[in-house]
Amino acid sequence: MAFMVHRGDIFHAINRLKKLKMNKRALEVPQHVSAYNIFMKIEANEHNIKGLMKVFSDMKRVKVEPNEISYCIVATAHAVARLYTIAEAYVEGVEKSITGNNWSTLDILIMLYGYLGKEKGLEKTWQVVQDLPYVRSKSYVLAIVAFGIIGKLD
Repeated sequence: MAFMVHRGDIFHAINRLKKLKMNKRALEVPQHVSAYNIFMKIEANEHNIKGLMKVFSDMKRVKVEPNEISYCIVATAHAVARLYTIAEAYVEGVEKSITGNNWSTLDILIMLYGYLGKEKGLEKTWQVVQDLPYVRSKSYVLAIVAFGIIGKLD
């Protein structure tokens, strides 16, 4: 059974999250990386790089260590904004903070390596995905697009 979600409900939820972000100290929002990831994703979805980086710097200022998801959000936002040099720096952050074989992280790395033209990183990440017990169809599509972008579609 599927539940219908009205777009007005989503709009109000996003507005509540924005208010929460603005009043997080007063409302005693816990200083956890997940809370900051939600706030960064809101800014990234609005294509607000300045706001995204403010949340990222706030997170570091209060000594909350960014995780692989944090770096994926920041790297993807910069790649979408065509700030490739900055995106490369945050891709390195993803590589350093990666823990295990998270499907989402691997898919984002495949996409980013394609955009950045990083053939070695793309091939290495694709090999990791292929070595997993099950490869999702989404991963195949992302790999085809990424290899196509760098011109290595064999």
